Amino acid sequence: MEKNEVLDSFGKVVIENVFDDNLIYLKQVMTGTTKWETGKEYTEVFQKLNAKDRQLIEKFFLQYVKTNIFSFLSIFEDYEEFKIYYEGDGQKINLAEASEMLKAEPENRWIELFSKVVK
Repeated sequence: MEKNEVLDSFGKVVIENVFDDNLIYLKQVMTGTTKWETGKEYTEVFQKLNAKDRQLIEKFFLQYVKTNIFSFLSIFEDYEEFKIYYEGDGQKINLAEASEMLKAEPENRWIELFSKVVK
């Protein structure tokens, strides 16, 4: 697999399993449709808000999740002792080295390419 394919494969996993899952969970909490009725105490608060305030919270949460992913991925660029690798097809690729700026990939490409929640 080429480096760009590896990065996009990793990006798809990150966006589907971290980014989208977090946004889906927020929407479920806001509407009271979570599994096992988790977050019920938050649902009650969200349902008291008007539509404009709920939209503002969703916008904030979207930025919050982006910031968390950015901060997490920056660890692999900023700390020599921590690495993240793809190992497959007889290859070992350092993802931080394969990308010009791994921490910016979600905002610059992956969200647009892979998110099923944000379009």
